[in-house]
Formats: sequence, C-alpha cells, structure tokens
Amino acid sequence: MAEYLISTFLFLSLLVIACLKTVKYRDFSEKILEIILYLTTVAVVMISFYIIYILLSKTVIFFSKVPIASFFSLDWNPLSSHEPSYGILPLLNGTLLIMFIAIFFFSPFAVFSAIYLSELCGKKARTLIKPFIELIAGIPTVVFGYFAIIFVAPLVKNFADYIGIESSQENALTAGIVMGIMVTPYIISLVYDVLQDVPDHQKRASFALGATESETIINMTLPTAKWGILAVIMLAVSRAIGETMIVTMAAGLVAKTTLNPFESLTTITTQIVSLVSGDQEFDSPAILACFVLALCLLLLTFYINAYSQRVMKKFKNNFR
Repeated sequence: MAEYLISTFLFLSLLVIACLKTVKYRDFSEKILEIILYLTTVAVVMISFYIIYILLSKTVIFFSKVPIASFFSLDWNPLSSHEPSYGILPLLNGTLLIMFIAIFFFSPFAVFSAIYLSELCGKKARTLIKPFIELIAGIPTVVFGYFAIIFVAPLVKNFADYIGIESSQENALTAGIVMGIMVTPYIISLVYDVLQDVPDHQKRASFALGATESETIINMTLPTAKWGILAVIMLAVSRAIGETMIVTMAAGLVAKTTLNPFESLTTITTQIVSLVSGDQEFDSPAILACFVLALCLLLLTFYINAYSQRVMKKFKNNFR
C-alpha cells in the first residue's frame, strides 16, 4: 500500500513538472484555480439536488402510508396513539400569522431607519450606528428566544389583561414581536445598500430643480428604489418563515387555526424540531411527516426568493 501511494505521488509530481515546463506558471495556476472553483460550484449544486431528492423520496414514502387529503386537513396530531393526523393547515396558519406580525409592524420602521441612515444621518453618526445595527443582526436567535420569554412575554400578557383579553403565556404576538426585532437590522442593512445604489446625479438634479431634501426622498429616491425595497422585504419574509428558535421558545406547541395573536400557536419549523427531537423510529409516519413539512417549507421559501429576484431585476432595470 505504501509503495502504491509513493508511486502515485511521484507520478503526479512528474506530471505537474511536465505541465509547468510546457505551460506558463501563471496560466497553469489560473487554470487550476478555475477548475477548483468549477468543482466547488458543481458540488454545491449537487448537494442541493441531493437534499431535494431526499425530501422528495421521503415524501413519496409518507404519502404511500398517509392519504394526501388528510395532509391538507385542520387536524395535526402525529403522535396520537389512536388516530394520528397530519394536517398542515394549522402549522401554516401559525407560520404565516407570526410572519405577518413581524413584517407588517417592523418593516416600515426598518425602512424609515434605513432612509435616515442613507439620506439624512451625518457621517460620524452613521459610522457609529451602522456597525451597531450589523452587530445586532449577528446575535444568535436563541438569545432572542430568551429575550422573548423573559421580557416580551410578560409585557404582552399584562397588556392583554389590561385590555380585557385572555392571553396565554406563549403566544403568536410575542413570537411575532421578537421576530420583527430580529429581522429589523437585516432589513435596515439591505435597504441601506439599495438606497446607496440610487445614482447621485438623480439626487443632484432634484436639488438643482429646487426640491428640498424630504421632497427628493419622497418624489425621487423612494420611487426609484421601491422595487429594491420590496425585494428586501420579500427576503425578510423568507427568513421569518424559516425561523426556528424564536417560535419554538415563544409561540408554543398548540396546533390550531386561529387569527387571534394572543393564543398559543405552532409553526412548521417548531413541529419539525419537536418531532425529530422525540424518540421515534426513523421510518415512522411522524418522522416522515418532517420531511414533507421541510419540502413544503423549501418550496415556499424558494417561491418567495425567486419572486424577490424578479423584483430586484426591475430595480436594476431602472438604471439602464
């Protein structure tokens, strides 16, 4: 075995020396780098396709055991000892409700903050604020989960008691608020980059026509950057849908279909975590349901990301 390895090494060494003598070293190194980059790209694509293949194969096995109609029902109880049910609609309800709370209430705040940083903030203040925002964006989501349990959940419970609404300790509103706090720095950073891409000559032309700074922002900057801002919000929606730790720790595990944000709900990612963490057989319908949920989540986020890419193309076409 050792002799075989030594002979192989010598052969490759002679081959490299021969190539170096016949080809310029710079051209050879660039070719090697091109091959390495190509192979890594192919590897990433193949891994992605392999993940999709696994999800699809497990989904086929799941639906061979469970009727498709039951998967689109309103009842989710995969661990029942009598009649397990695998309805995804309550999970989809919780996922979309929490995402809506996070994006609807916090994306305007994030966009306005980005406008201030890009158009109105002084250079010294920007150099202090922007790194702090990016630092918040790097906080682990489990920290946000503890923040939701310790700080936000009691406030939401006290607010619900004050207005006379019954609220559970774990609820969709708490998870939505904390998720909105989590995605706010993400939106601010990306919207700031979008606003920076608006050509300066358009702003100077607006000022030359006598427009004030606020008029320039409202009538020129925002209409030019609207498609880019929309694309950023769509990416934030995709990130909120795929969030796991915050909703697992703050939203609860109750699978129900409701629009009441003060009730405990569950999401697709929460159920995947809870089922995989349990003591189940790998080929059981409960575990197979996780693969189906993951596939649904993948398709949903893929559609949102693809739509955001189309919107971003409209934003880039404004400059052509």
